[in-house]
Amino acid sequence: MEKVDKSGHKKKQSMLEALKKSLGVVTTALIKADVPHSTYYKWINTDPEFAEQVKTEVMLSVKNLRVLKVSQLVFK
Repeated sequence: MEKVDKSGHKKKQSMLEALKKSLGVVTTALIKADVPHSTYYKWINTDPEFAEQVKTEVMLSVKNLRVLKVSQLVFK
């Protein structure tokens, strides 16, 4: 397993927070977190825990968007 230095760990946390704020849109989160695409995909491929956290955030975002859409239809 790859060792992650403190700055890498902080960047991963920053990426996860940005992913949540961007409603699961990876490109937007990468820009907000100032993380290159290549670094993000390296993390996804080498850090199973990070990959699972990303998957969870994206799935939660999709679920939240669906709930928002349904509520907009119901309360229209």
